[in-house]
Amino acid sequence: ISISKSGHSATECLTCSLYQDRCQYNSAYFSLNASFFRMDCYGPGLPLFTLMDNRGPAKEIQVLEDNKKLEKILTTELLMPTIKRATMKIAGFNLWYQMMFPPNFDSSKKYPLFIQV
Repeated sequence: ISISKSGHSATECLTCSLYQDRCQYNSAYFSLNASFFRMDCYGPGLPLFTLMDNRGPAKEIQVLEDNKKLEKILTTELLMPTIKRATMKIAGFNLWYQMMFPPNFDSSKKYPLFIQV
């Protein structure tokens, strides 16, 4: 989320350094004078909703919902896949990919493969 603050000609990214591993897809809802905003993070991690102070460098005031209960259910009660994200270089291009491994993955076994492009 980028914003151009009054008195500044350049835009400033408000979410680039916040929860980088968890929040790459964000949206924001600003107060009337843009002094505060609610940041909604939609992943790739669990959704996270925070109240932010935008007077000066953006800083977190309060976590509104961190989905800790959901995280506990997903890690203790349900078997979720393991996700690996990385890049590979092909023909001079860095290509991003994601692999999902089944719960209790054993690399010595053979598994069916599904590729989505």
